[in-house]
Amino acid sequence: MGDTGTSLLPLYQLHKDGSIFVYTGTPLSSWRLLDNNPATITITMSDFGILYQLHKDDSIFVYQGPHPTDWRLLDNNPATMAILGGPDSILYQLHTDGSIFMCADTGASEITWPFIDNNPGIATIAGGSGTPLYQLHKDGSIFVY
Repeated sequence: MGDTGTSLLPLYQLHKDGSIFVYTGTPLSSWRLLDNNPATITITMSDFGILYQLHKDDSIFVYQGPHPTDWRLLDNNPATMAILGGPDSILYQLHTDGSIFMCADTGASEITWPFIDNNPGIATIAGGSGTPLYQLHKDGSIFVY
């Protein structure tokens, strides 16, 4: 059969102890350790399969593999509340004051975080593969970016 134009994205797993694994293909036995940092509190992936992690100290890292030491610091802002992988190689960052920023990591030495929105009513952000950015507000309303 010919190529259908689709490819499977990697499957990542975060354990309670902060370790991150990637599935390599063989059922049950093929999980490879990517990182083992107890500071990791969440991971997210962009539509292109780029893996990001958020630490307890609010630092954000991007995985540049294939070794566990291949994590690059993107930001270290104490206001960071959540991160969300977006379309292409975009990463969204939600701050505790309701500000949302976007990073399109190009691999350049200087990383920029353009401002998207600021609403103190935002409780969290959400999205999925191929979907826009959604905001859930504390009053239950939902907005799309």
